[in-house]
Amino acid sequence: MNDADSARERGRFEALCMPFRADVFRFVYWLCRDRALAEDVVQETLLRAWRSLDSLGEEKSARPWLLTIARRELARVFERKRLPIVDLDVANEAEPESLAVNDQHEVEDLSLIHI
Repeated sequence: MNDADSARERGRFEALCMPFRADVFRFVYWLCRDRALAEDVVQETLLRAWRSLDSLGEEKSARPWLLTIARRELARVFERKRLPIVDLDVANEAEPESLAVNDQHEVEDLSLIHI
């Protein structure tokens, strides 16, 4: 690809995708409620969109196309995310009082109610 083709392709990408960047960010932020994660996902979304720009059928479907890429990219993040697992027996031995249920606060709340 020569420089003119590359510049034309970049201009097409910017014209199609960049107007929807804020929409994509709002959508991803609404899904994950984490600003840093949303920013990362938007960057990955735009990168994937750039790489697969030829797969975009109609130019008027750029927004839903980007939102689909973003949703899938966010799903990929959560597929790879592994939450730490705590062995309950070990946690119970270390701090048994932290796992106990304390109903005293409910009794205190009831005593504040005057009939």
